[in-house]
Amino acid sequence: MRRLEPGTASTDYTSKAGTAMRQITSWDLGAQVEWSGWDPGTGAAEADRIVAQLATTPPARDRVRLAVTAADRASSEPACVLVALWVPDATTGEPLADLTATLIGTEPGQVLDADEIAAGFARPSRTPGAKVLHHDTARTEVDAGAAVVVTRTVATRATRQVLVTVEWTVVPPDSADGMQLVFSTPYSAIAERMADESVAIVNALRLETGE
Repeated sequence: MRRLEPGTASTDYTSKAGTAMRQITSWDLGAQVEWSGWDPGTGAAEADRIVAQLATTPPARDRVRLAVTAADRASSEPACVLVALWVPDATTGEPLADLTATLIGTEPGQVLDADEIAAGFARPSRTPGAKVLHHDTARTEVDAGAAVVVTRTVATRATRQVLVTVEWTVVPPDSADGMQLVFSTPYSAIAERMADESVAIVNALRLETGE
């Protein structure tokens, strides 16, 4: 996945007082096999490149192009800086999961606190019309900083459709900014594989900060 220009963190989050006022100035996820990403809102312009990366047959190319359009439309969060698809089999072009990356931030003069973020995620949030089947929160460390990972399985009551998500929140040291990476799949059978992919991608994440 591509390196993007520095973004502006705009989503309020749990914080603590601090003397540092560092912010994310750039970020990089590196090249990920079987994944392709793009800037939100540019799916139509980037579709040919993404299709060429992820599909090798005409039906697969059609399937990836449709998936790019759908994922691009769904990326409405203003602070979202990346949308990506995971297509392990280029001959079918079937996306098994998607990823959205969002910058989060707090007030100037404050720093994000991963422990407080983890505490805030300890209990599952309630979503009207949905039932939480699984919710787990863990606090860990990755190369880019402190991290909180939340694994959820949610079923829609009306359709009984199940969605599995693995949500990482990564906070660089002494920073007012962080990044959330949300991996989602409707296929429970590949949830463990998606979780493994999320670990590899988050471990490749590089966050540059400056005052």
